[in-house]
Parts: sequence; structure tokens; C-alpha cells
Amino acid sequence: MKKDSAARKSAEYFNLRVNTLEEYWTHAEIVKINEPTHEYWTGEYYKQIEKSYRDCFKYIQEATKCIKDSNEDRQVKHHMQLIQDLQQIMHRIDETLTPLEHTLDRYEILSEKLMNIIFSS
Repeated sequence: MKKDSAARKSAEYFNLRVNTLEEYWTHAEIVKINEPTHEYWTGEYYKQIEKSYRDCFKYIQEATKCIKDSNEDRQVKHHMQLIQDLQQIMHRIDETLTPLEHTLDRYEILSEKLMNIIFSS
């Protein structure tokens, strides 16, 4: 797993690895051997396999957490980018409206003057 490329490592990838690990761990036929003198127990194979199982499981859990954190980071970055885009749009709208408001103010002043001229005559 550690040698696989990062592009392959998705949540599905790690779920498949966990399932495979569980299949290997549930080696029911060997565990059924209850003879303490059997090589499986005397050679400490069980302890070695158990340690490997726990190490692999821990690695998969940590890698899965990293993927989740990475996805959350991407979502946050995406939302931040959307907010920045929206702020830029708002700024452009503001820049467009400001001259328009000045123009409208001028028209209003001109129209008042015109109305004064018309009605004062």
C-alpha cells in the first residue's frame, strides 16, 4: 500500500484494503487449532501476525483520515474561492454603480433646475 501512488489512494481503495485485511485476519482454520504445542503458537506466529494486522489497520485508519482531512480542506478552499469571487463581483458592481449614481444625481439636479425654470416662468 505504501508504494502505491497517491492518486490511487481513495476512500474506496482503503475500504477494499480493510476488507482484505479482515479476510486475512479471520484465518479461522488456524485459530481453531487449540493445541498449545502447535507450531503456530510455539513459534509466536500469532503474535507476529497480530502485530502486522494492527500496524496495517493503524496505517489504513491514518491514511483514511488524511484523505478525509484533505477532502475537507479542498471544500474549505473551494468555498473560500467562491467567497473571494463573489467579493470581486460585488466590488465590480459597486464600481459600476458609483458612476451611475453620480450621473443619476446630476440628472436629478438638472431636472430640479429645469422644473424650477419651467414653473417659475
